[in-house]
Amino acid sequence: MTNMTGEKLTESQQQIDAMLCRLLKGESLSWPYGDSNQAQIELFLERSSVHGVQASIWTSLQPGSWPQVIVEQLHKASLEAASWELAHRHALVQVLSGFAAENIGYMLFKGTALAYSFYANPVLRFRCDTDMLVSGYSKTKAEKLLKGLGFECSSPAEELVYYQQSWRLNSSHCGTHAIDLHWKLNNSEVLANLFSYEELRARGDEVTICGVKTFVPCKVDAVLIACLHSAGHEGIPYLVNGNSYLGGSRLVWLYDLHLLISHFSLQDWHDLTERAVQKGLGNTCAVILDRVREKFSTVMFLDGLEILASDKDGKATVYLDSGPIMRMWLDITACGSWKAKLAFVQQLFFPSEAYMRQKYASGSQWLFVLYIRRSIEGIYRRLHAN
Repeated sequence: MTNMTGEKLTESQQQIDAMLCRLLKGESLSWPYGDSNQAQIELFLERSSVHGVQASIWTSLQPGSWPQVIVEQLHKASLEAASWELAHRHALVQVLSGFAAENIGYMLFKGTALAYSFYANPVLRFRCDTDMLVSGYSKTKAEKLLKGLGFECSSPAEELVYYQQSWRLNSSHCGTHAIDLHWKLNNSEVLANLFSYEELRARGDEVTICGVKTFVPCKVDAVLIACLHSAGHEGIPYLVNGNSYLGGSRLVWLYDLHLLISHFSLQDWHDLTERAVQKGLGNTCAVILDRVREKFSTVMFLDGLEILASDKDGKATVYLDSGPIMRMWLDITACGSWKAKLAFVQQLFFPSEAYMRQKYASGSQWLFVLYIRRSIEGIYRRLHAN
């Protein structure tokens, strides 16, 4: 993993990350630096937070073998995760029950879907929201239902540029919880139509959350989506504790893939290679899965990895391997007509006034100033991403 300037992780960061991987695998480790090495203690707490694995590794710590401050901090993080999970589950069950009652087709994917499908306890899978995918036809009904349950749309999407909305519930009983409502799997014009709701649902699996049956992607699709998500963050920063980070090697994402692949059959590998090449994601998957194998010694079908790695010219892989300017150009060219291209460019660089006013509610009254501010903030986030 590198930052935006190409600077590699320090040796200490690499050592800490290696420790985190071993703890995630359930290995018995002792703290090797001494209780008085405050710098390494702080680095361990920072890296475990950045990687989103504090709750997952706490149960692997051996009593008496770790500094008390680390044990206490990870215990606190685990309790906070359990408290959040309990409240979020209450809010989520209301949403799922409402969707079922209104006959709104949907699927959960990414964090929450994996938490309830492959983790021993969903508390162990750190996340801040739940991602839901609906068909474009169900979008309006889904929005109406969420609004009726007390959720508020905090990021009205520009239809031609973004294919998701964040809905937040502020409740004295549940706290603040977010549902990311997607009607396409990705915001990129190139990647948005790689998977449709209909095909994912047709191959999907059923899980139960507090007695409510819901659908999640099958293992193979879940791997493809996870690889697509990780690879996307090679060029798009993500936020942790208010700080911006860049790169697809965040351990919580790679560990998801480790768990998924650990449940693979030979037929799943055949389906993965065939579907990844068909979607133009072959080499992208090979790169991400090779990281998983390196970090967690995951048993993999080597012939399958070779097939994936040989698919270097897939449309999705070319897009994900490109820089931000080329990605933007490929998204523009992916729009159908010239009218659609112009509308995309307009909304990409100059979103609607309603969007800008809500995003910068306390900003300038002059719209052009808000556009300048948006551009500067975007450049700043990229240049300062870790």
